[in-house]
Amino acid sequence: MLSSEIIEDIAATAEVCGGTKWSAAAVRIACQHLQRFSETEIRVALARCQQEVKGTLALADIVARMPDGRPAPDVAWSQVSGPETETFVTTDEVMSAWAAAQPLLAAGDAVAARMAFLAKYREITAHARIAGRAPQMTVSVGTDRARAETVLGDAVKRGLLPESDPHVRGVLAPRGMLQLGPGIDCDGVTHFVSVAPCEEWPRGAISRTPCTCRAKPALPPAGQDRRADVAQLMGGLARSLKS
Repeated sequence: MLSSEIIEDIAATAEVCGGTKWSAAAVRIACQHLQRFSETEIRVALARCQQEVKGTLALADIVARMPDGRPAPDVAWSQVSGPETETFVTTDEVMSAWAAAQPLLAAGDAVAARMAFLAKYREITAHARIAGRAPQMTVSVGTDRARAETVLGDAVKRGLLPESDPHVRGVLAPRGMLQLGPGIDCDGVTHFVSVAPCEEWPRGAISRTPCTCRAKPALPPAGQDRRADVAQLMGGLARSLKS
Protein backbone atom coordinates (compact mmCIF):
# COMPACT_ATOMS: atom_id res chain seq x y z
CA MET A 1 0.00 0.00 0.00
CA LEU A 2 1.11 3.52 -0.75
CA SER A 3 1.61 5.91 2.15
CA SER A 4 -0.99 8.55 2.92
CA GLU A 5 1.52 11.23 2.03
CA ILE A 6 2.06 9.94 -1.52
CA ILE A 7 -1.72 9.58 -1.97
CA GLU A 8 -2.15 13.23 -1.03
CA ASP A 9 0.63 14.19 -3.43
CA ILE A 10 -1.14 12.42 -6.30
CA ALA A 11 -4.33 14.36 -5.64
CA ALA A 12 -2.42 17.63 -5.21
CA THR A 13 -0.54 17.09 -8.48
CA ALA A 14 -3.83 16.88 -10.39
CA GLU A 15 -4.76 20.22 -8.84
CA VAL A 16 -1.38 21.82 -9.54
CA CYS A 17 -1.59 20.92 -13.23
CA GLY A 18 -4.62 23.21 -13.46
CA GLY A 19 -7.22 20.79 -14.78
CA THR A 20 -10.09 18.86 -13.28
CA LYS A 21 -9.49 17.72 -9.71
CA TRP A 22 -9.51 14.00 -9.02
CA SER A 23 -12.21 12.50 -6.86
CA ALA A 24 -11.37 10.18 -3.98
CA ALA A 25 -12.42 7.23 -6.15
CA ALA A 26 -10.13 8.35 -8.98
CA VAL A 27 -7.19 8.67 -6.59
CA ARG A 28 -7.90 5.19 -5.20
CA ILE A 29 -7.94 3.64 -8.68
CA ALA A 30 -4.73 5.45 -9.62
CA CYS A 31 -3.04 4.12 -6.48
CA GLN A 32 -4.02 0.58 -7.41
CA HIS A 33 -2.14 0.97 -10.69
CA LEU A 34 0.82 2.86 -9.23
CA GLN A 35 1.55 0.65 -6.22
CA ARG A 36 3.79 -1.62 -8.32
CA PHE A 37 6.24 1.30 -8.49
CA SER A 38 8.37 2.47 -5.60
CA GLU A 39 7.36 5.70 -3.87
CA THR A 40 10.65 7.24 -4.98
CA GLU A 41 9.79 6.55 -8.61
CA ILE A 42 6.28 7.91 -8.13
CA ARG A 43 7.62 11.12 -6.60
CA VAL A 44 9.93 11.63 -9.57
CA ALA A 45 7.02 11.12 -11.98
CA LEU A 46 4.76 13.47 -10.03
CA ALA A 47 7.44 16.17 -9.95
CA ARG A 48 7.74 15.96 -13.73
CA CYS A 49 3.96 16.09 -14.16
CA GLN A 50 3.77 19.20 -11.99
CA GLN A 51 6.19 20.97 -14.32
CA GLU A 52 5.22 19.51 -17.69
CA VAL A 53 1.49 18.73 -17.73
CA LYS A 54 -0.82 21.67 -18.40
CA GLY A 55 -4.49 20.96 -17.85
CA THR A 56 -6.18 17.73 -16.85
CA LEU A 57 -3.79 15.15 -15.42
CA ALA A 58 -4.24 11.57 -16.60
CA LEU A 59 -2.93 8.40 -15.02
CA ALA A 60 -0.99 7.79 -18.24
CA ASP A 61 0.85 11.09 -17.69
CA ILE A 62 2.22 9.79 -14.38
CA VAL A 63 3.10 6.33 -15.67
CA ALA A 64 4.83 7.75 -18.75
CA ARG A 65 7.20 9.75 -16.55
CA MET A 66 8.38 6.89 -14.35
CA PRO A 67 12.22 6.66 -14.28
CA ASP A 68 12.38 3.13 -15.70
CA GLY A 69 15.32 3.49 -18.08
CA ARG A 70 13.24 4.29 -21.14
CA PRO A 71 14.54 7.23 -23.17
CA ALA A 72 12.17 10.15 -23.63
CA PRO A 73 10.42 10.24 -27.03
CA ASP A 74 12.58 13.04 -28.44
CA VAL A 75 15.75 11.38 -27.17
CA ALA A 76 14.65 8.08 -28.70
CA TRP A 77 14.10 9.75 -32.07
CA SER A 78 17.51 11.41 -31.97
CA GLN A 79 19.11 8.02 -31.34
CA VAL A 80 17.69 6.21 -34.35
CA SER A 81 17.62 9.15 -36.77
CA GLY A 82 21.32 9.97 -36.50
CA PRO A 83 23.97 9.32 -39.17
CA GLU A 84 25.22 5.81 -39.99
CA THR A 85 28.50 6.61 -38.26
CA GLU A 86 26.77 6.87 -34.90
CA THR A 87 26.56 4.02 -32.39
CA PHE A 88 23.68 3.99 -29.93
CA VAL A 89 22.34 1.85 -27.11
CA THR A 90 18.56 1.96 -26.90
CA THR A 91 15.55 -0.30 -26.26
CA ASP A 92 13.56 -2.78 -28.29
CA GLU A 93 10.59 -0.41 -27.98
CA VAL A 94 12.50 2.33 -29.76
CA MET A 95 13.41 -0.03 -32.58
CA SER A 96 9.79 -1.15 -32.94
CA ALA A 97 8.66 2.46 -33.29
CA TRP A 98 11.51 3.11 -35.73
CA ALA A 99 10.29 0.28 -37.96
CA ALA A 100 6.90 1.98 -38.19
CA ALA A 101 8.49 5.26 -39.28
CA GLN A 102 10.96 3.92 -41.84
CA PRO A 103 8.52 3.68 -44.81
CA LEU A 104 7.73 7.39 -44.48
CA LEU A 105 11.39 8.24 -44.15
CA ALA A 106 12.19 6.17 -47.24
CA ALA A 107 9.52 8.14 -49.11
CA GLY A 108 11.34 11.35 -48.23
CA ASP A 109 8.88 12.71 -45.67
CA ALA A 110 11.06 13.19 -42.58
CA VAL A 111 8.45 15.28 -40.74
CA ALA A 112 5.73 12.63 -41.09
CA ALA A 113 8.25 9.93 -40.16
CA ARG A 114 9.12 11.72 -36.92
CA MET A 115 5.47 12.23 -36.03
CA ALA A 116 4.69 8.56 -36.74
CA PHE A 117 7.67 7.46 -34.66
CA LEU A 118 6.72 9.58 -31.65
CA ALA A 119 3.08 8.45 -31.74
CA LYS A 120 4.04 4.78 -32.05
CA TYR A 121 6.71 5.01 -29.37
CA ARG A 122 4.33 6.63 -26.88
CA GLU A 123 1.75 3.94 -27.61
CA ILE A 124 4.26 1.09 -27.20
CA THR A 125 5.75 2.41 -23.96
CA ALA A 126 2.34 3.18 -22.46
CA HIS A 127 1.12 -0.37 -23.04
CA ALA A 128 4.41 -1.82 -21.75
CA ARG A 129 4.32 0.26 -18.57
CA ILE A 130 0.74 -0.66 -17.83
CA ALA A 131 1.59 -4.34 -18.38
CA GLY A 132 4.69 -4.02 -16.21
CA ARG A 133 7.08 -5.08 -18.99
CA ALA A 134 10.65 -3.85 -18.73
CA PRO A 135 12.39 -2.69 -21.92
CA GLN A 136 15.15 -4.83 -23.43
CA MET A 137 18.40 -3.12 -24.38
CA THR A 138 19.55 -3.30 -27.98
CA VAL A 139 22.64 -1.97 -29.77
CA SER A 140 23.32 -0.48 -33.17
CA VAL A 141 27.03 -0.20 -34.03
CA GLY A 142 27.89 2.60 -36.45
CA THR A 143 30.77 2.88 -38.85
CA ASP A 144 32.80 5.18 -36.60
CA ARG A 145 34.77 2.66 -34.54
CA ALA A 146 36.26 5.21 -32.17
CA ARG A 147 32.81 6.52 -31.36
CA ALA A 148 31.53 2.94 -30.96
CA GLU A 149 34.22 2.22 -28.36
CA THR A 150 33.26 5.33 -26.39
CA VAL A 151 29.50 4.67 -26.47
CA LEU A 152 29.71 0.97 -25.61
CA GLY A 153 32.34 1.52 -22.94
CA ASP A 154 30.07 4.10 -21.31
CA ALA A 155 27.08 1.72 -21.56
CA VAL A 156 29.04 -0.97 -19.71
CA LYS A 157 30.07 1.48 -16.97
CA ARG A 158 26.45 2.59 -16.53
CA GLY A 159 25.25 -0.99 -16.28
CA LEU A 160 23.15 -0.83 -19.45
CA LEU A 161 25.11 -3.65 -21.09
CA PRO A 162 27.11 -6.56 -19.65
CA GLU A 163 30.69 -7.11 -20.73
CA SER A 164 29.56 -10.41 -22.26
CA ASP A 165 27.28 -8.64 -24.75
CA PRO A 166 28.39 -9.69 -28.27
CA HIS A 167 28.50 -6.08 -29.48
CA VAL A 168 30.68 -5.07 -26.54
CA ARG A 169 32.99 -8.05 -27.14
CA GLY A 170 33.15 -7.24 -30.82
CA VAL A 171 34.09 -3.60 -30.42
CA LEU A 172 36.09 -3.67 -27.21
CA ALA A 173 38.05 -6.87 -27.90
CA PRO A 174 41.67 -6.79 -26.69
CA ARG A 175 44.38 -5.92 -29.16
CA GLY A 176 46.58 -8.66 -30.57
CA MET A 177 49.70 -9.75 -28.65
CA LEU A 178 52.98 -11.31 -29.70
CA GLN A 179 52.28 -14.53 -31.53
CA LEU A 180 54.48 -17.47 -30.61
CA GLY A 181 55.63 -19.42 -33.64
CA PRO A 182 55.65 -23.21 -33.99
CA GLY A 183 58.49 -25.47 -32.99
CA ILE A 184 61.19 -24.07 -30.81
CA ASP A 185 59.46 -20.70 -30.34
CA CYS A 186 56.48 -22.43 -28.74
CA ASP A 187 56.42 -22.77 -24.96
CA GLY A 188 55.11 -26.32 -25.33
CA VAL A 189 51.94 -25.56 -23.41
CA THR A 190 49.87 -22.91 -25.15
CA HIS A 191 49.77 -20.79 -28.28
CA PHE A 192 48.99 -17.10 -28.37
CA VAL A 193 47.32 -16.66 -31.75
CA SER A 194 46.56 -13.19 -33.07
CA VAL A 195 43.20 -13.03 -34.82
CA ALA A 196 43.08 -10.61 -37.74
CA PRO A 197 40.53 -7.77 -37.48
CA CYS A 198 37.14 -8.89 -38.73
CA GLU A 199 33.48 -8.07 -38.28
CA GLU A 200 33.23 -9.84 -34.93
CA TRP A 201 36.61 -8.73 -33.60
CA PRO A 202 37.36 -5.41 -35.36
CA ARG A 203 40.40 -4.64 -33.20
CA GLY A 204 41.86 -8.14 -33.18
CA ALA A 205 41.87 -10.61 -30.34
CA ILE A 206 43.79 -13.38 -28.65
CA SER A 207 42.84 -17.03 -29.00
CA ARG A 208 44.51 -19.40 -26.53
CA THR A 209 44.54 -22.93 -27.98
CA PRO A 210 46.27 -26.21 -27.03
CA CYS A 211 49.76 -26.50 -28.41
CA THR A 212 50.05 -28.68 -31.53
CA CYS A 213 53.80 -28.38 -31.96
CA ARG A 214 56.19 -31.33 -32.05
CA ALA A 215 57.18 -32.60 -28.65
CA LYS A 216 60.39 -31.04 -27.44
CA PRO A 217 63.37 -33.37 -27.26
CA ALA A 218 64.27 -34.59 -23.81
CA LEU A 219 67.24 -33.00 -22.11
CA PRO A 220 70.51 -34.82 -22.76
CA PRO A 221 71.90 -37.02 -20.00
CA ALA A 222 74.02 -35.35 -17.36
CA GLY A 223 77.58 -34.80 -18.40
CA GLN A 224 76.87 -34.30 -22.13
CA ASP A 225 77.63 -31.03 -23.91
CA ARG A 226 74.49 -28.85 -23.87
CA ARG A 227 75.92 -25.81 -25.66
CA ALA A 228 74.11 -26.61 -28.93
CA ASP A 229 70.78 -26.90 -27.14
CA VAL A 230 71.33 -23.60 -25.34
CA ALA A 231 72.27 -21.85 -28.60
CA GLN A 232 69.15 -23.23 -30.30
CA LEU A 233 66.92 -22.04 -27.45
CA MET A 234 68.50 -18.56 -27.43
CA GLY A 235 68.06 -18.29 -31.18
CA GLY A 236 64.36 -19.14 -30.90
CA LEU A 237 63.90 -16.57 -28.16
CA ALA A 238 65.57 -13.87 -30.26
CA ARG A 239 63.31 -14.63 -33.23
CA SER A 240 60.17 -14.45 -31.07
CA LEU A 241 61.19 -11.07 -29.66
CA LYS A 242 61.72 -9.64 -33.14
CA SER A 243 58.34 -10.81 -34.47
